[in-house]
Amino acid sequence: MANRKEEEEKNFKNTISCLIGITILIILVTILSMLVQLIPVIAPVLVLIFFLANWYLYSQDKPFFAIGFWLLDSEKDRFKDVTLCLSDAIDTRDYVNAAVKNEGIHINQNGRISAKSYRGQGLQRDLDDANATINDLLPVHTEMEKRPQRRYKDTRKHYSRFIGFGIAFFVWMVCLLSTSDNLGQNFKAYFSGIGETGTSGISAIKNIWSSDKDTIEMESQEDFDKIVNPYENLNQDELKGESKYAFNEILWMSLCLMLFVYVATWVVCMIVFSVKYKKPPVVDLNNVDTYNVSYVKKSKNNNNTNG
Repeated sequence: MANRKEEEEKNFKNTISCLIGITILIILVTILSMLVQLIPVIAPVLVLIFFLANWYLYSQDKPFFAIGFWLLDSEKDRFKDVTLCLSDAIDTRDYVNAAVKNEGIHINQNGRISAKSYRGQGLQRDLDDANATINDLLPVHTEMEKRPQRRYKDTRKHYSRFIGFGIAFFVWMVCLLSTSDNLGQNFKAYFSGIGETGTSGISAIKNIWSSDKDTIEMESQEDFDKIVNPYENLNQDELKGESKYAFNEILWMSLCLMLFVYVATWVVCMIVFSVKYKKPPVVDLNNVDTYNVSYVKKSKNNNNTNG
């Protein structure tokens, strides 16, 4: 009697575990199906948002065209100050290292100069100050000497994305408007189908936990079929002038065309920008005051020649 009871409890636990597993599977399939249905309507919205974001960023980059993406006057002064301070600190460090070697001053195991003499104390103090200055200014100097190149790359990226997303969204709109009628009703039916996919998932979960054993298998299978074949949910009466699958096909076709146009336009814009605008060099003391001057003169001469 006890064994039979234990077996019944084991079977009950196995049944509950199986139902929980099936429930989780239905939830995952339902969510995945709804996400797939949302892709062709969410993607254009994201493209429009990216277009506006890159348009704003590109508008912020425009002032740098006139100076060849070079440093501003205030940045030039800052770069020269940082470079000179950094150079002095490096010279001091080299001097200390040379003095320690030439004068035979002892180095402790921790790497610091022996403080047994006033000379050693002074050298260690100079070395500490030099290393602190180098640690503070070296990252600033590295960033500033590469700032024009970063501006160039950022502007090229924003320009290419701005043009690419804009043309891609325009092509998506033209494709959709030229291949589908009654967009309002079609979108309404499409979103209704997405809602019914979620409803079918909920119904399937309710059915598998139902105590009605005669109808559970048939109803659950019908609901599951609606989930894995979501476009069966589209209301045929609401799709005026469209077949059950036609509008879905139009959405996916428009999405694929939009993505293709974006990639192609992005590549072309990157190439055109690189050909039209010269990438600036790394900034140093030799070119910090001269590069953008020669760039502006060259640009004016090109404009006069073209005119």
